[in-house]
Amino acid sequence: MARSESAELIGPFMLSPIADEPPSDWEGRALSEGPLGTVVVERDGARYGRVSASGLSPPVAPILAAIRRALLRSGAGLAVTSAAIEGVRHEYDPVPGAAEDALEVLMNLKRLVLRPLGGRLSPTELTVKASGPGFVSGGDVSASARCEVVNPGLRIASLNPGAEFSARLYVGAGRGYRAADIYRPLPPGALPVDALFNPVMKARASETVPGEAIVEVWTTGAQRPLAALGAACRRLAGLAGVLAGAKAPGPSLSMRAIRRDEPFKAMRLEELRLSRRTFNALKRGGVDLVGEAMDRPVEELLAMRGFGETAIADLEDRLASVGGLDR
Repeated sequence: MARSESAELIGPFMLSPIADEPPSDWEGRALSEGPLGTVVVERDGARYGRVSASGLSPPVAPILAAIRRALLRSGAGLAVTSAAIEGVRHEYDPVPGAAEDALEVLMNLKRLVLRPLGGRLSPTELTVKASGPGFVSGGDVSASARCEVVNPGLRIASLNPGAEFSARLYVGAGRGYRAADIYRPLPPGALPVDALFNPVMKARASETVPGEAIVEVWTTGAQRPLAALGAACRRLAGLAGVLAGAKAPGPSLSMRAIRRDEPFKAMRLEELRLSRRTFNALKRGGVDLVGEAMDRPVEELLAMRGFGETAIADLEDRLASVGGLDR
């Protein structure tokens, strides 16, 4: 049973002091240099990171605020989502042989920090077994090929002499924070646990002078701060790319329609007597009615498999032949 007393409580997590971390080879080096600015790593620890940027073009403050919010809200990781404790059926039940009740144990398990292994966030199950007298700690959690315990000094429960503690922990993957939800399906005998997936505990981003900024990140140790910063920035860049590609829908055949009445738009494609190729392409694209074909942008029709310029001409001819389209 782990009994380490060298750890201290930083925030809600039992972690070793940040001052004990050795410096990284990245410290003092420039991450990027170019016309958009220069980024230099000032501190690259396991739980604290700091970068400075200069030569930035305005507006800097709104972008820094977005980065900070992304760090605090969208980080992904692993966390205990539920636990089945032997001899416990309800969160207010006492834990046999322990000084804490089930609710206190669940609150302690919420602070268990798990670092994913293998570069993937994969749900898994862990076991905890310990005997009294003494403490049940994070070091008593079974080893796994999918994750490792970052804070083995975390106290989970205090056992009386002769007491036996056994629990199964269900670990899930997610983003941000998810409150315990007793209504979601749970494993047999398991109790829900508030899950803090985000490894970022604190973030600070500020513009020191015009065109220069400092970004600081504190994590639980489940992810290095600079890795969390990079992931948050990539997430923002991905969203910006999606929005940058947004454009107004192109023109549709309905803009040249003569008839717009509901009976005409409710006609089935079979009534137009289209060529077999045109008809099959429209059906594969989920188009069943004349109105659906006319309302879709032409570029969307052309994106359908087997639907090209010849099919567009065929569709226009047949719509014109029934008096629905102005040629």
